[in-house]
Amino acid sequence: MNILILTHSGSLRSTTCVIDAIVSESRKNQYFVGCSEAGEWIDGLEAKHSHVVTFKTKFNIPDLLAPITFLRDLVQWVKFIKEKKVDVIHVNEHEIYPSIRYAAFISRTPVVAGIRFRINEKFAHWLFGGICKIDRALFTSQDQYKHCIEGFPAYLKGSRSTVIGNGRNYKKMIASIRSDNSAKFIGKLNISSNPLLIGTASSIRPRKRLEDFINIIEALIKNGNNVIGLIAGGGKYADSDYENMLKVDIINKQLTKSCLMLGNLDDLSPFYSNLDFFVSTSELETFGMSVSEAMAFGVPSIGYEGGSVQEVIGNKDFIVTNGKWNEIVAIIENLIKQPDKYSAASKQQKERILNNFDAPALAAKVEAIYEDIFPNG
Repeated sequence: MNILILTHSGSLRSTTCVIDAIVSESRKNQYFVGCSEAGEWIDGLEAKHSHVVTFKTKFNIPDLLAPITFLRDLVQWVKFIKEKKVDVIHVNEHEIYPSIRYAAFISRTPVVAGIRFRINEKFAHWLFGGICKIDRALFTSQDQYKHCIEGFPAYLKGSRSTVIGNGRNYKKMIASIRSDNSAKFIGKLNISSNPLLIGTASSIRPRKRLEDFINIIEALIKNGNNVIGLIAGGGKYADSDYENMLKVDIINKQLTKSCLMLGNLDDLSPFYSNLDFFVSTSELETFGMSVSEAMAFGVPSIGYEGGSVQEVIGNKDFIVTNGKWNEIVAIIENLIKQPDKYSAASKQQKERILNNFDAPALAAKVEAIYEDIFPNG
């Protein structure tokens, strides 16, 4: 089959990890991958795989006030679909769908759409209602599905909606870590006294509730624990006002040497490989990729329910109600005092991730969906 994949993300991040596994692992399909931005992942994809063709494109939303642009885009997409003999269109982020829906409808090409966050009823009906229908909606978690599906058009409330999950090629990620890179990471931090390292990784935005992470580090230190907190994230993924607020909070709590903001890290593997604990204080995730990555490295991970974070961790002993950061402090201190329990948590969490959220396995499920919907296209 010839598969057209459309995505906004040019980097290998949570939204593209399964897509990367699909095109990397498959040898039976031809893939055309259109992306709206440049990035290390998309820019190097075609050179790595002979069965992949990449191209840059804009995803314009049809506008009645700009009929010429709409007709131009429609003709171009229909022409592309016909010339490349596209059998299935995979829209990786649902907000792209309006750009392609009329071309897909006219060419009678089935569409798979990835749902990337919670969608309210009004938006869902604007997006997926009317005569242009998608053939399958892919959700990343049961929590996301539960909060969305009642507001979706009726035709998507049955077998046309599937919880696929999310993940990445964790074995490849772990294998890529080099001991010298891991040591260099610690060296750059200029850390002495061999503290326990407690980390979190996310975009720097209010819903991540990173002030709670700072509170956790402060409480652990006040309780006599030798710990340092590490916050990975920043750059274009940061809310500058919120980031500045966190920096002031760290200064006011006199934690400038004990709670470090590392900025954006393109390669998180050295970060994870040096952690003793990972903490997620996010109040809402539709998956929780950073949590899964830390768990894959065998780092005991504790978090707020955080929407689907609880599904990723999977063990209620390491999940607390949103906002109850003091309970995370208690869990960490309990694991510090019980090395056997710490080791068991490390092993159990790593096995859970590798067995349930491995991107190549998820990719195989998506490819099975391509095959399922193509005869009906």
